[in-house]
Formats: sequence, C-alpha cells, structure tokens
Amino acid sequence: YCFTDPTKVQFHRAQTMTYKNGFAIPKGTDVSGLTQADIDELANLQPSLTYGKSKPEPPQDFVPAHVAFDKKVLLFNAYFKQTLNESEKEYFRVRPVKIYYYLEDDSISVVEP
Repeated sequence: YCFTDPTKVQFHRAQTMTYKNGFAIPKGTDVSGLTQADIDELANLQPSLTYGKSKPEPPQDFVPAHVAFDKKVLLFNAYFKQTLNESEKEYFRVRPVKIYYYLEDDSISVVEP
C-alpha cells in the first residue's frame, strides 16, 4: 500500500505553463509523458468490448410479399369523359370511378359507384 505522509504540509506542483506577451504558453516539457504519436493514437482509438468484438445483428426474418402486403389496397378516385353521339343536348358525360390497386398480387379493380 501507498500511504501519504501526514506530516507533509506543502503540496507544490511544477508549473506547466509560461507567460509570454500576456498569453499562457505550454512549457517544452510535457508533464503527462505522452508523445504526439501517442495522443493521435488515443484520439483515433475505437475501443472494442471486453470480451471481444460484438456479434453482428442477425438479418430480419424473410417475409414474402403476399404476406407482407396482405389486405393492403391503394384507392384512387378518378373520372373519365364518355362521348355521347346519340344525344343533341349533351356532348359528353363525366363518369366518376374508383380504382383499387391491390398490393398483394398487383391487380387492379375499377368500380363505378
């Protein structure tokens, strides 16, 4: 064990900075004892776990498209103009429709309400 001396009353520490033109400048001796290469190595260090590298995350379970897109439908409201040649009062008629796109099997259904 290392015990401190209880009779010690002065705890001086060597100065690591010097002042020049009013600015603090580090002295030439490095107190920590680290070289610039050691500092660069510590800055770029990527630590690993204590017991080795972590295991890669397992891939997600494969889900087929017919299961993933089951009961999912895109709905589009649309219209088209129907030309009327038989009537003298109107030239065309606007007919609204709903277009259903089923993601499960890429089929389309057009329904006129």
